[in-house]
Order: sequence, then structure tokens, then C-alpha cells
Amino acid sequence: MADQLHILLERLKGLLGARAIGPDAYLDDLLEEIATTESLDRRRLLWREVERRFVHDVELACQIAQVRDPAGTEGTILAEAMRAIGSEPTRYFTRQIDEIMKRHLGKQAVQQVLPSLYLRQFLAELPAQLVPYAEGLLNSRGDFKLLADWRGENVEDVKKRCDQAFQLLPQAIEKEYRDEEIVDRTLGVWDILKLKEKGVP
Repeated sequence: MADQLHILLERLKGLLGARAIGPDAYLDDLLEEIATTESLDRRRLLWREVERRFVHDVELACQIAQVRDPAGTEGTILAEAMRAIGSEPTRYFTRQIDEIMKRHLGKQAVQQVLPSLYLRQFLAELPAQLVPYAEGLLNSRGDFKLLADWRGENVEDVKKRCDQAFQLLPQAIEKEYRDEEIVDRTLGVWDILKLKEKGVP
């Protein structure tokens, strides 16, 4: 109950002028505020949003690596990622998660989730109404039917929204980032050409 009250209060703060927290918030902004805010409640709420964005990739990497305690390993990885905030520029946070996962799970398992992991930092460049579809398709590993079930929507409508999101994404990213910045942020996993060629996951 107390936790829910804190969440409600933080949402009210958003309405009163504090930076909003949600799927369309920029990752760099969330991380910067986590590193600088003095409010533990606000920091907790911000971290929940950051964690929510990456947990699917961490879970999948743990499954691929066939670790004995996937939930415990996942928690350890995410806790290390949280502690790493502020140690490097915010643009390198996803790279830090990559490095942490490789320490715990090995390179082979982690390589399989890197395209999704690194793409997530750019999804907020999409129109807000399309972000949940792009994010959901990454979470469902490209399964439109599964995503439609999650959302309680028609499969064709979901597919249309996802197609629209991933058609717009390369242009939206290119508008905000130079190609060398994308390569730097993703250790070469993505660049503009790859974004344009790959389309929907």
C-alpha cells in the first residue's frame, strides 16, 4: 500500500511539472535524473522504468546461458547495472549492461540479445503512441500474435502498428543521432544502414 502511494505521488509530481516517467521517456534523461535526484522514492520509480525496459533481454540471455538460478542471476545483473549509473556517461549505459551480462553469462549467450538490447535506447524517438508496439514486439521476439494477446488487440491491427513503428524508427533515429554516435552507443551492433535494412525484428 505504501509503495502504491509513493507511485501515485510521483505521478502527481509529473502532472505538477516533474519529468514524466513512461515508455516514451528518453533513457538518457531517466539515467541522468537517477544519478542526481536526492529523493529515494523518485529514484526507485525511475529505476523501475529503466529496469522494465531491459529485463526481457536479461531474462532471455539467462535462459540461453542455462544458468542454475536465472531469477537470482537476473537480479544480480540488474542490481549491478543500477549501481553503475553515473560511473560513465549516460550514453554508455546499455554498453555497461552488455559488459555486466557477459561477465555473468558469457559472450555467446549475450550476443543473441544484443540487437534488441541496444535498440531499446532509441525507441523513445518514435511517436509516443507507437513506442509500446515497438517495445512489445522486441519483448515478444517478433511474435505478433503473442503481442496481440498481451495487448488484447486484433493481430492485424498490432502488426500494422508494429510495421509503422519500425518503418519510422530509422528515420527518427537518424534525425537525432549521427551514424558514428549510433555505432559508438551500440559498439557497432547498429548503424543507420543496418537499421534501414533490417526493418521489423
